[in-house]
Amino acid sequence: TFFILFQYKFIDETGTHWFSGALIDKPGAVFTSSSSLHGGQETTLLTMMLPLIHHGMIIVGLPYSEKSLLHTDSGGTPYGASHWSGINSDRMIDKNEKNLCLGMGKRVAKVVKSGIGNEQNAIEKEQKRQRPTKEENKLAGDTCGLKQIGNRSAQSE
Repeated sequence: TFFILFQYKFIDETGTHWFSGALIDKPGAVFTSSSSLHGGQETTLLTMMLPLIHHGMIIVGLPYSEKSLLHTDSGGTPYGASHWSGINSDRMIDKNEKNLCLGMGKRVAKVVKSGIGNEQNAIEKEQKRQRPTKEENKLAGDTCGLKQIGNRSAQSE
């Protein structure tokens, strides 16, 4: 229930970002924790990705080149870092879980440093900057021999 409420809260509170496209091509990653070893970690991670995908974000996961993913017996999946906290939530994060968290953080930072999201924003800003204003369009129309007549254009004589 908590996750469903969080997901709706996230979508509701980021609506302006969604409509403006502010998060498009920005990196996103997910992580989770559960008190049971089979507590739905992978399902939770996949479900958490859905709002990020709606925002157009780039999902960063954990490839099997992260060696701890091959050795973990508690948390960690290709979909994101995870922690198995134990039935009483008293189990501390182990070495493999820690390495996977650090590995995922490094991958997110690598995507940020690559400028993937920034490149698209720069292109869009440049395109907006190069668009002619209404005044420039009017001048261009006048110089092409067009004059405005009501709601239609006509060739000037």
